[in-house]
Amino acid sequence: MLKEAVAATRGRAGRLVGSVRSVGLTAVPVEPDWLDVTAPGLSKATALEKVRANLGVLPTRTVAIGDGENDLEMLRWAARGVAMGHAPATVRAASDTVTGTLDEHGAATALDEVQMAGLPQ
Repeated sequence: MLKEAVAATRGRAGRLVGSVRSVGLTAVPVEPDWLDVTAPGLSKATALEKVRANLGVLPTRTVAIGDGENDLEMLRWAARGVAMGHAPATVRAASDTVTGTLDEHGAATALDEVQMAGLPQ
């Protein structure tokens, strides 16, 4: 995954990051030709916070699973942030735990663990 992240910053997407950010947008290179762009103040975390609040879920009962740089804010937002095993080091470091890779069905494993252990009330 690290090779892919490095390649992403060197590709066309990586060359656009500075220009996109200079106009106040958030830009995260995902692949050499893929750039995730969001408006200021918007992210997966802000969207999930609205869903959480609308459903009346306690903040302590939230879980997020991610594998890319565009998941960092979401992983920090969640009461339990879980990085996929193939995620870059920065994503793994920002998470509470690391699960298996996609091939190892890491997301399913993490959800099973949360269900078995439960989350704080």
